[in-house]
Amino acid sequence: MINSNPPNNAIANNKQPDKNQVQQSNFQLILQNLETTNRRLKLSEEKQTLISRKFELLEQNLVNFERATNQKISNLNEQVQMINKELNELKETVSNILETLKNVADKNTVKEIEKYLELWNPVKFATIDDVRRIVNEERTSVSENKTIKKDLNKLFFNK
Repeated sequence: MINSNPPNNAIANNKQPDKNQVQQSNFQLILQNLETTNRRLKLSEEKQTLISRKFELLEQNLVNFERATNQKISNLNEQVQMINKELNELKETVSNILETLKNVADKNTVKEIEKYLELWNPVKFATIDDVRRIVNEERTSVSENKTIKKDLNKLFFNK
């Protein structure tokens, strides 16, 4: 195939390039440079958009992480407060138990009281009701005895 277009290269024709051809060649080079620069600019803009999206996503993830972390910290603080409250209640209970134990008789004191109880044997003591019943019985017995004495005196002595 034969190229019908005349070559643009002046060296190929061994002629001096004319001013028109040089301007056209320079224009084509400028166009190529502009297209290359335009492609590079579009690629840079796309990369910048992609980086911006990634940055927004990272920022949102950081905000979500911060919220979750703050919630966890809040929950932990509540648990620590509950544990402290329970610990204080437990300390108070133990303190009350120890105070109560100070007032409780020890083993030796209980043995001593048992010895006194065995010695005195309070089961043999009379209750107030028993004493009243006995006094009433004695009164009745005494009054009956007086009546009998009077009757005997009348009978024997006519008094």
